[in-house]
Amino acid sequence: MDPPLPLLLSYFVFFSVYWLSLTQPKRSLSRQLSFLLQVCTAYPIFCSNLTTGNSVIDYTLGSFVFSFLLNAFAWSFLTDVPVPKRTSINPNTTESETRTYELSLEQAARLVISPRGIGWSHEPTLALPPRPNALVSRSHFILRQLGMALMNLLILDLVYACMWNVPCFHIGGPTIGDASYGLLGRCRNILLFAISAIASMTTAYHFISAFCLAIQISEPQNCPSFYGDFTKAYTLRGFWGRSWHQLLRPIIMPYIRFLAADIFHFPRGTKCYEVTMLYAGFLLTGVMHQVGDLMMHRNISAGGSIVFFPLQAFGITLESIVIGCLPKATPGWVRTAVGYVWVLSWFTWCAPIYVDPLLQGGLLDNGPRFSLTSGLLKGEWVPQPATYSTKIF
Repeated sequence: MDPPLPLLLSYFVFFSVYWLSLTQPKRSLSRQLSFLLQVCTAYPIFCSNLTTGNSVIDYTLGSFVFSFLLNAFAWSFLTDVPVPKRTSINPNTTESETRTYELSLEQAARLVISPRGIGWSHEPTLALPPRPNALVSRSHFILRQLGMALMNLLILDLVYACMWNVPCFHIGGPTIGDASYGLLGRCRNILLFAISAIASMTTAYHFISAFCLAIQISEPQNCPSFYGDFTKAYTLRGFWGRSWHQLLRPIIMPYIRFLAADIFHFPRGTKCYEVTMLYAGFLLTGVMHQVGDLMMHRNISAGGSIVFFPLQAFGITLESIVIGCLPKATPGWVRTAVGYVWVLSWFTWCAPIYVDPLLQGGLLDNGPRFSLTSGLLKGEWVPQPATYSTKIF
């Protein structure tokens, strides 16, 4: 089904207004009015039955629109639009040139394509992976990004070939934690989903970053790895704060800081401040993902994000208490080994809350159908959904 014209116009007008509004760095009446215009253009996207015809595309576009709305509100009422760090400004650009409208549009475009805030005043520096070598050439880095994208694409194809042969990954299938799979089968299902999520987002990141480098609106130094160091994932805090992508951190920070510091007046660095930031951050993250669930199912209560993400704050609190009770003489390798078992056990328990609604919404069934792996191994270049009797290969 072709997307209806009103929906396409809503997306086009929304993204255009959002982009143009970023040319005004200071909070002003015009910025606040532009936010109201964005809300109006977003109304038919969220509050109608209009759809692109593909639930995965609806989920993705709806998530983008809501995250941009959060940015627009924060930068209109809570803080100013982020500005580039000195190191990210072209040294050949004079002060007078930076005030031209054309360069303002270019700068706004650079901000839009940098959701992690890399090179900007709101960059979460300590939470991001190391930046690439400053001496690497643009052409070499583009080729490297394309090579990494193709490698992740092959991994994704292999994982999808496995998922197509497991009933729980299809609409109408059982939960990924169904008792018939057993503990090992449940772990396998969660691992397949996790790898597919990491590979798909990494593939998109490498292709997009290569394109932005090619048209020279980004620099190699502004393209660190999409995910962090998974050797830090032996605690939930390390997993979410260092290993997982940090796309949402710059979006939610103005809100949770405002809540902790300006509403509750907790001094920075205190336990109350940190706990408020933790729970408010995961609650807002859950709301953002729940909006994506709404776009996928057209039912605000259909998704599990609003439960899954606040649970992560509870899990971090629980592990912090346990870590604080451990004897200080406990060897580091023991802490690390037990930590990995804890993190894997935690996600084995709670992942179905988040994953099952996505799969029932067609996350796999409405995705790419061509499979190189399935074609080479089974002769099925366009695999069909699995039945309960289907084997992986």
